[in-house]
Amino acid sequence: MESGDLGYGEFIPEFERLVAQRVGRRYGAAVSSGTAALHLALLAAGVGPGDLVIVPTLTFVATANAVRYCGAEPLFVDVDPQTGCLNPLLAQSVAASTCCQSDPRIKAVVPVGLLGQPLELGGLPEALAERGIALVEDAAQALGATGAGRQGLASCFSFNANKLVTAAGGGMVVTDDEEVDWTVRHLADQARERDYPAEYRHDALGYNYRLSNVQAAVGVAQMEKLEEHLARKRAIHRQYREGLAEGLGVSLWPADHDGSSHWLSAVQVAAKGALLQHLRGRGIEALSLYYPLHQLPDYQEHPPRYVGGEAAEDLWATTALLPSGCGLSEAQVEEVIVEVCRWAGQR
Repeated sequence: MESGDLGYGEFIPEFERLVAQRVGRRYGAAVSSGTAALHLALLAAGVGPGDLVIVPTLTFVATANAVRYCGAEPLFVDVDPQTGCLNPLLAQSVAASTCCQSDPRIKAVVPVGLLGQPLELGGLPEALAERGIALVEDAAQALGATGAGRQGLASCFSFNANKLVTAAGGGMVVTDDEEVDWTVRHLADQARERDYPAEYRHDALGYNYRLSNVQAAVGVAQMEKLEEHLARKRAIHRQYREGLAEGLGVSLWPADHDGSSHWLSAVQVAAKGALLQHLRGRGIEALSLYYPLHQLPDYQEHPPRYVGGEAAEDLWATTALLPSGCGLSEAQVEEVIVEVCRWAGQR
């Protein structure tokens, strides 16, 4: 603030360097949000009107909206019931069966590290590479998870206020591809031609997706606390696991994974709605897992393309998200556990 460099300044490249270095990528391009990162990464991957992009139906809506910003359409695919992440075998089957038909060509696949889980994609990346289909990772929820940010052509992070690292908003595209990095930066700055610094010349449809130097400074300071935040998230998850009594019909979900950041902790329960009502009635901010995107009203108007069974629907119907913020004390987590157990015991 004292420097006066509020818009542009030295903290932007430093923030980009810290994030790219942490996840093991060559380049990082800071932008205004995780959604902007997804939009630009897909454009850099060549996604455009008439294309299809495979998206898991169980994710935050921004994943699919970014596809539509490109003029393309999401092809929703069901998830693995154990993790809630994109079912890689199903996605591979869909990519193989449609890429040679007269249907619009699948241009990209966007897997999501749901709730901070590492992606386990099996042979999907190799299969996509053979068919010329880009893999763009939505790692918005997974900074710090094992392997997060290293999958495919590019990976996208969010630094929204509820993430492990925040820049009071913001996002980033990380990649090993120099051309992808250049394209993201160029389009994020209204596609202005930097070869003519004294003139306002623009060679494409660009966007005002820049991250400010003030936000980047916050992000740099937050990156210094990433390991501390990860340790706290994992401790909260461990306290939930140890505190929720067996035999009450409430189980922590998904199953423990050493590599997860545990950005959010969740429970599975048959009467999810009743549990949410009980917790929220006592001032505990519990939420439902994401509604399957192919069933949202806006996507029903298109109509959506969907492949799979009912795994996502079953998870939505039975999964509640518990308070998981790094600022929670052990006593507050214990309060949540007591109320969950009290509700389950009454039933």
